[in-house]
Amino acid sequence: MKRKKLAINFINFSDHQIAGAAIFARNLIRGWLGTDTSPYDIYIFHAANIDIKELFALPTLSNIRYVSVSVESFWARILYEQVVYPFKLMGFDIYFAPTPVMPLISAYINRGLKHIITIHDMIPFFVKYKYGKGRSYYVKFISVYGAKLASEVITVSENSKKDIKDLAGTDSKKITVIYNFMPELTKPGDISYEPFFISISTIEPGKNIENTLKGFKLFLERTNKPGFKFFWLGKIGWGYSASILNNMISSLGLEKSFLLLGYVSDEQKTELLRKCCAMVYLSHYEGFGLPVLEALYYNKPAVVSNTSSLPEVIGRAGILCDKENVKDIADALVKVTEQLDIYLGEIPGQLKKFSEVAQVKKFINILEKDQ
Repeated sequence: MKRKKLAINFINFSDHQIAGAAIFARNLIRGWLGTDTSPYDIYIFHAANIDIKELFALPTLSNIRYVSVSVESFWARILYEQVVYPFKLMGFDIYFAPTPVMPLISAYINRGLKHIITIHDMIPFFVKYKYGKGRSYYVKFISVYGAKLASEVITVSENSKKDIKDLAGTDSKKITVIYNFMPELTKPGDISYEPFFISISTIEPGKNIENTLKGFKLFLERTNKPGFKFFWLGKIGWGYSASILNNMISSLGLEKSFLLLGYVSDEQKTELLRKCCAMVYLSHYEGFGLPVLEALYYNKPAVVSNTSSLPEVIGRAGILCDKENVKDIADALVKVTEQLDIYLGEIPGQLKKFSEVAQVKKFINILEKDQ
């Protein structure tokens, strides 16, 4: 049988602090590489400043080659992917990107090439200030036209699948939902329920930190739990600064109880997941909401927004609330602490939905699917 030549585009990942799409890519590809990949000659294209094999803890296999690409800015990468990369892909059988990056002219000059892209969400269409103006325009453009031109589209929730179909006019038959998952090799360790909530995300306008703060303050006032804390894990992203956030926190008198920890190591994150009472995730829109799944894996319920994919991820193992209603948020925080056992009982059933074996099998089926 002829070996297939497969290109994997990891060029987008140029930061050692991985999150979101990078975690999805790492888990999916690492899980797939643990199966029989002998029919493929695999070429992993990656940013030159990153040792992608080490960062993603990829296995050493004789059929993998690493191709470094020097791109020093966002727009330099776009130029490479849209002008140079399509010609680099000549002679390949399959192209896979764990992001929306579709080298558009490749659909015309490499007609025998199966193009598989991943659109995690359509956030720029729903959250106006998710990105800066130029980047927002590009993400919208590449998501819509990538979905139209790609052979197959992977997404991470049924909600995102619906959004892609509606906004890009893409046939739903070529969109496959592959859920985020926690690798089977990960072990939760000892679990406890201590008096603090956590949230894990880069702090940017779509994450709704303003109402999270106000809801937590009302929770403290209603429960008389002055020792209860809230830890937010994640770096400060576009739209905020440390001084803006600190002023926001101090104006509510939460300096000692609402703490911004910044980007933390996997070990620190694991420790907080093991010990927290619950996850709080009140985003305006999510394509999936990976931290909610992480919390479930550590046997922790979550308080989440009643929008986008979050109800799909949490199921009955947490509480939905109106992200704009501070009283509703506080009510949910009170309820999750007072009725913890009820939500814990729902977690095992919900986790079955996100098994590694099932998700990797769906990826293999896409690779093997005839065009």
